[in-house]
Amino acid sequence: MPLIKTISIGNSSALFWLITESADDLLKGTVLSHDELIRYKGFSNDRRKKEFLAVRHLLQNLPAGACGLSYDPSGKPELKGSGFFVSVSHSPSLAALVVSDKPCGVDVEELTRNTERISERFLSKEELEWTSAMKEVRLVRLVCWCVKEAVYKLMGAAEVDFARHIKVLPFTPVPDFGIKALFLKGGSPVSVKLRIDFVENNAVVWGVVND
Repeated sequence: MPLIKTISIGNSSALFWLITESADDLLKGTVLSHDELIRYKGFSNDRRKKEFLAVRHLLQNLPAGACGLSYDPSGKPELKGSGFFVSVSHSPSLAALVVSDKPCGVDVEELTRNTERISERFLSKEELEWTSAMKEVRLVRLVCWCVKEAVYKLMGAAEVDFARHIKVLPFTPVPDFGIKALFLKGGSPVSVKLRIDFVENNAVVWGVVND
């Protein structure tokens, strides 16, 4: 499946690839560097191979000079020397890539994923209360997980407790809707605005710092 959707807002772009191919078919259309090929061959899991290759296909849709993905010592992806920031995420069926001139974060989760069993670990008491009052509790809490993952990636901070350090403000889960969150670790709270999209049975939340 080719690139299925691109969303551009200002100097930020989000690209999405629906993963329907086999790893072998994805490999045929992917240009890998020597290091990337070694990394690819190190994956024993077929799903991980497909996710890796789908992200590389998205990278090939970026402007020249912005497609060399590497990783810093903490494992965070970067487009070294390009002047762009990047964030990637994938579910078994969808890969997402966000590129911006500012720090960014994205998370993708299939709508069938159930986060209920871990909700008390990533939601605060206040968040548990307002989400329990929502009509679609399971969906709202799944989106909250996506929000916290995206904010965590965007802020680039270490040792973040999702329940204590990231606060999601109440929202209604509709497509193309803005969500606000607060990053509470460190000094003054940092307000973060994010966007929610529903793409091919996946929830996608992404945002850019000070956007």
